[in-house]
Amino acid sequence: MGLQLQWWPGFNKFESDMTKSTEKMTQESTLDPSSFAQFDMVEFEQRLAGADREFHEKLKLSVMYKEPAQGTVTLNFNIPEAPQSAPKKIQKHVTEQASPQSNLLASLALEAQKSQQNKNTVNLEKEVSDSRVHDALERVLAFFLPFIQHVNTVEPAINRTYRLDAHSVFTNLKWQGALVDTRKNGLNDSALRSYVAFSVNLLSPDPVLLKRPWAQFEALVKELNHFKISTLDDLHAIHKRQKHEWLEARLDPALPVQILFRGNYALGKIDVLTRNLEDFGQTAFRLQPAEISPALLDELGMFLIARSDNLPALIRDTPK
Repeated sequence: MGLQLQWWPGFNKFESDMTKSTEKMTQESTLDPSSFAQFDMVEFEQRLAGADREFHEKLKLSVMYKEPAQGTVTLNFNIPEAPQSAPKKIQKHVTEQASPQSNLLASLALEAQKSQQNKNTVNLEKEVSDSRVHDALERVLAFFLPFIQHVNTVEPAINRTYRLDAHSVFTNLKWQGALVDTRKNGLNDSALRSYVAFSVNLLSPDPVLLKRPWAQFEALVKELNHFKISTLDDLHAIHKRQKHEWLEARLDPALPVQILFRGNYALGKIDVLTRNLEDFGQTAFRLQPAEISPALLDELGMFLIARSDNLPALIRDTPK
């Protein structure tokens, strides 16, 4: 905010007129003493009042506002405005900064920061572990898909003997219809792989004869279910008749061989379950993801098609 005082040329004329009027009055007041008798007090007061009115009229006109004319001198006086109060948000922020820090809150903040860092480290390690398990299963799948395609075309003979008991033996086997099954933990492409399962039927040229004492009937049924061996005859119907001293039946000539590679993401390992791999029965063991190598899979494939008589040492020597 500023206040402007203006100076205009007309003021000099006003000042000159006032000076002349004063001089005139002075000259008139220096009359000869003999004229005092002729001086009328009333006329003097009238003349004084008239001069006073003239003075005030000119003074009134002098202070009236006029547009600055050329040659006008303008004096600017900048009067600073009163400072406004700080915004409430800023005042609140300043107040909060000025308030003392709580020791408990500072301690909890540090504890929470360390806890979050530990969680981030654990999560990162878990992601790395899960990735290793997933990649190992991917290697298994990448091997067995082309493997079964080629071997199903060749259908090699499997020179291996599976002996169920002294009377029931699967021999002179032939490869038939290998399959691979797999599943992920989710539907999206980035989901982790859950398992890879391989299965094949080794086919005997003829049905395998089964002969057991009747006293072993219940145990026999459980054993056949455990090995996934089917019968061509109805064992329960035969059991009801019991016309002979021994239970005699025909077994399905197809002998299933199965291997399941399952991701154990909790432990970061691969659980391996087999059925009738080397002989009748089931085995279960664990491998490290890094142990699922192309060399290991090659050795396993050689054994499955009977081009090697021994399982890979890593599988054979792993505690079951």
